[in-house]
Amino acid sequence: MRMSNLNQEEYKKDLENFPYQLIDAYHIATGIKIPNLAKKINLVGFGNNDIACQISKKVFLSNSTCEDKEILYFENYSDYQFNDDTYTIIASYDGDDSFAIEFLKKALKENKKIITITSGGKVRSLSQMNNIQTLLLPKNYKTRNAIGYLLIPILRIFENSNLINPIQENIKKITKILKNEFYQSKSQELAENIYGKIPVIYTSYELNFIGKRWKNLININAKIPAFHNSIEKVKYNEIMIFDNKMFPLHSIIISSDKDDNNSKNILKEIKSILKDKNIPITQMGIKGDNFLQQVLSTIYLGDWISYFLAIKNNQNPFDEDLIERLK
Repeated sequence: MRMSNLNQEEYKKDLENFPYQLIDAYHIATGIKIPNLAKKINLVGFGNNDIACQISKKVFLSNSTCEDKEILYFENYSDYQFNDDTYTIIASYDGDDSFAIEFLKKALKENKKIITITSGGKVRSLSQMNNIQTLLLPKNYKTRNAIGYLLIPILRIFENSNLINPIQENIKKITKILKNEFYQSKSQELAENIYGKIPVIYTSYELNFIGKRWKNLININAKIPAFHNSIEKVKYNEIMIFDNKMFPLHSIIISSDKDDNNSKNILKEIKSILKDKNIPITQMGIKGDNFLQQVLSTIYLGDWISYFLAIKNNQNPFDEDLIERLK
């Protein structure tokens, strides 16, 4: 579906609204906490909901105030376990994701120690029927554009439960940072550089979820191929694609000062090969005073890039007809 000016402006408004989402989302979970007796906390999200769970777990690991709690996140829901000391948070924005629904049914049979985060759908109705505590989110967003509403309530629950240090001031600072015109101007510049090429996005294993987010939004918004892998895996097989000149590539490398020495050494070798093969390289380091700032600013930049690539390719980023056919 081609992009109309109306589609373009509506999607842009969603992106511009993201910083304000963070403040609004913080207040949604006011007073909600996990009982102190819980030793393990399952974070459950599928599809575009999963990144909120992944970030929440990493924020916990970087900002935890306790040593006797464990945050569990798995890509395969059959890996989760339920015990008397386990609590479960299920994030499903539209509430009609089949995996989330099936997981909620499974959790209800096990221990019913559950909090759901959703805007409605079957997840909400099942929660209401079984007296499960639900954080109700605003409607009318695409799941991928509601990351603030999915992520921040989980972190607020952690804060309320004394699992992490207070986050309110950090969220206010992040909101201010993301309002900067830099994100639109820089992403437009990068989209110009990428246009007409296939983006290949590389991160360290620890930043895998950011590369996956960039790839997914370029796929769904701009409707073009994009690929992602961790730097550690590229050297085994994927490195050979650089010998093929049939498809023009543009490499995007997202790195951190905290990447381990092995990742840094492999990255150095990969960059040398890319230069030898005359493949354009865009390298960016994640920036910010803390992990949450670094992650959200990098994700936000990628979201804007996918939007400007959609404009360049005359595609409607709202269009998900093929995804809907598979649901």
